[in-house]
Amino acid sequence: MCNTCNSCLDTAQIIIPTGATGPTGPTGPQGVPGNDGNDGAIGPQGIQGNDGADGVVPGLGYSRYVAVLNQDGTGNPVATILGTNDIGAIVWTRSSTGYYGGTLVGAFPLGTHIVVGNPGGAAFVGGQRSTDDLVVVTTLNGASAGQDGILTNTAIEIRVYS
Repeated sequence: MCNTCNSCLDTAQIIIPTGATGPTGPTGPQGVPGNDGNDGAIGPQGIQGNDGADGVVPGLGYSRYVAVLNQDGTGNPVATILGTNDIGAIVWTRSSTGYYGGTLVGAFPLGTHIVVGNPGGAAFVGGQRSTDDLVVVTTLNGASAGQDGILTNTAIEIRVYS
């Protein structure tokens, strides 16, 4: 090869040997984990609904207590509520033979009406408002004397009209 015209460079094949592969470089450090996303904002609290009128069944115009009374021997009557009690927890006690009181402070104002089931036969069962705090149930035998043990699955409904 001469350096005069460079024509031989046009036809010459120049083979350049491949060099040796160098060693692999060290592995880079592991990336840092990303941060967790922020929690979303808590939504506003819903609007609280209006309270209903205390103890008055809408559309009826009165509050009511519906139960079945049972009484045996000289024991106090036991009430089993039958699904409706807008008045409150009445405490039933036996005051004397055939006379029973239902007590709840301020629950029985004027306008309270009591309906008590009558077992029929020679017995009489009745109920009435006594005071704002007391209703009375009376059971009498055929001789109009007080008698215990007549209240057996006896229905009672107390209505307090508004």
